[in-house]
Amino acid sequence: EQKNILTIFAILCGSLALSAPAHATQTYIINSLSDPNAASGTNNTFARGINNFDDVVGYYINSNSQYIGFKDIADTFTDVIDPNAVNGTFVQSISDSGAVAGYYLDSQDTAHGFTEDNAGNFSDLNNPKATAGYGGTYAYGIDTNGDVVGYYNDVLRPHAFIYSNGNYSDLMFPVAAGVRQSQAFGINNVGDIVGTYLSGTSNILQGFMLNGSNFIPINDPNAPNGTSPNAISDVREIVGGEPDPAINSQLSFIYFTNNQPAGYQPLYNEATGLPVNATLYGVNKYDHIVGDLDGGGAIFATEFLNAPNPITVPSPSTLGGAAFVVPLFLGLRYLKKKRA
Repeated sequence: EQKNILTIFAILCGSLALSAPAHATQTYIINSLSDPNAASGTNNTFARGINNFDDVVGYYINSNSQYIGFKDIADTFTDVIDPNAVNGTFVQSISDSGAVAGYYLDSQDTAHGFTEDNAGNFSDLNNPKATAGYGGTYAYGIDTNGDVVGYYNDVLRPHAFIYSNGNYSDLMFPVAAGVRQSQAFGINNVGDIVGTYLSGTSNILQGFMLNGSNFIPINDPNAPNGTSPNAISDVREIVGGEPDPAINSQLSFIYFTNNQPAGYQPLYNEATGLPVNATLYGVNKYDHIVGDLDGGGAIFATEFLNAPNPITVPSPSTLGGAAFVVPLFLGLRYLKKKRA
């Protein structure tokens, strides 16, 4: 009986291990993503965000060279066009409730942040500290509470902000050299925020994560030219890009904060086993990632998935237990057979 109990315990441990993503040198099956209304060619769809139901958002260029936002929900593409947009709508993120955030450009190419709820209602986000004629307000990340992060421009520089409960607040950066500019790009459902900043006299982008009042640098030691975290999942997996001037390209990076120890790795292609030149823009808690491949200047959108396509993601309330129940069930059947 004690042996059987130990066997069950081992099965339970194995089940828990299966329910969590394995991160050591993980490879990904890479699938292209293309809006059917995009102009012909491979460089005209741009993936920017993904939620925990594998809904993907971004924008595309149509045959009239217009930038149109999109939502891809269950492989059905829907246009997202802010009614005030003149020179393009750029969707950047989607929450689990289906609300999206992004920005549009007016006739002067000034940016205005916006959100659209799942009923199709648009709301403008214009930070009152933004200075007219200096770029405007850019909205990037949105969580399930409707909190939005991004940045606005004044006369001197961009400033990262969070919009919550109708109020805009600047993000503070406790770094000794002083911050010259900052941009926030992603927020998860537990309130962690990621983005970039410049400090002192350096022109190399520094990455950060804000966890409440805790400031955590996100800088790949193998990326001397800067690190740009663009998104963070609910399990604190961070994705982004790193400039490589030597090849005029972007290298992908994934930062697994829940590894022991935490570590950086590029996006590895399952088919080749090689790192992929790309910028990654979105990640969900199931380790599904979206971004743009970099083909020597020819950029096309791709959906990076770590399991065969198509993927069906159950609701969060059922997925967490699925990998646990199946191995346990098989293990109990094995024990029952053994007893018989």
